Amino acid sequence: MAVLKTTHSDGDVFYAGITTDTDKLNGIATQINTDTLGVAEAIGFIETIFGDIVGSDIRQIQLDTSVDETTNVDNTNTTALWAGAGLDRWYFCDLIDNLDDSSIDASLWSNSGAVENTDSLTITSAGGTEYIYLDGASAPDLNQASECSLFWRAYVDTGAGTANFILQIADESAHVVTIKNQSENWHPGTELWEIRVRPGDNELDVYHDEVSLVADVDVSALTDGDAWHIRLTVTGTGASVIMYTIGWIGSSTASADLITETQTADSNSQGGFLFDAVDSDTSNGGTHTPYYSSDIGANYVSGTFGKRISTADYPGTGIKFKINGTSTANTRGTWTKGTVLGVWSETT
Repeated sequence: MAVLKTTHSDGDVFYAGITTDTDKLNGIATQINTDTLGVAEAIGFIETIFGDIVGSDIRQIQLDTSVDETTNVDNTNTTALWAGAGLDRWYFCDLIDNLDDSSIDASLWSNSGAVENTDSLTITSAGGTEYIYLDGASAPDLNQASECSLFWRAYVDTGAGTANFILQIADESAHVVTIKNQSENWHPGTELWEIRVRPGDNELDVYHDEVSLVADVDVSALTDGDAWHIRLTVTGTGASVIMYTIGWIGSSTASADLITETQTADSNSQGGFLFDAVDSDTSNGGTHTPYYSSDIGANYVSGTFGKRISTADYPGTGIKFKINGTSTANTRGTWTKGTVLGVWSETT
């Protein structure tokens, strides 16, 4: 069993000379974030200290999206993009389309044979050619002054090899560059796709679960003054593409929220802690900021990971935690793992 460390020695993840309850809580946060302290043990330590400093009962919520993105997540209001179980990460990029309202947005897409339902968009070939193009009037222009990235989660299957999946980029002057024309299975499974366009090099790269799939594709045939858009096409019989949330990072700072579903407290709460994920990344530039609400998200108060966020001005029993993530323009963005722990107090 882990021990709550109150003194510093070589190798300890606690700070030197810990004496205050606040510093102890921050030390617990550090141990959670470095994966040296389990959640159950952390709750025990927090319960003791939290009770001592505010005389309150402890409740907790844990996001764990290693299997799916629905566990304790407010999917209606979350705008961060889940990468799938393989990476188990939430990417903070600008949301383009959740693809979950059973209606294809004509301001973003043109299509033949695509169907959108309550959680995805699907195109399936049945002997002909079906497509979905992200080329509507409100679609992002991938011909930026600097690099940009388009992210989406998708399942791609070309069946037994009798059909093709074609990934292309096109301009407004009808010039088309084929990135990949694939009759073999393209990693069937729900995974993260990224197209990284590098206009300065007249090239682009494709990543699949952050592993390079296609590199240095020449796009010099595209007109520089035109907008550039992505095309996905299936031909033959048996190919299918299921697309989920799609987002991007262009020439301005991107921002998105990861929000927990509402938890109901037994009595009013006036404060909580949010502990950062064990694994997160802001190395490309950007920020992750925790928020706490005790009134069903009507008022969020920002704070610091591992430190108590007070909602004394907005007490209530509707508990929600939020991480707002930003990503610096023209980068591949920031992300956080899908396991986040939130703890709140209730008046007793």
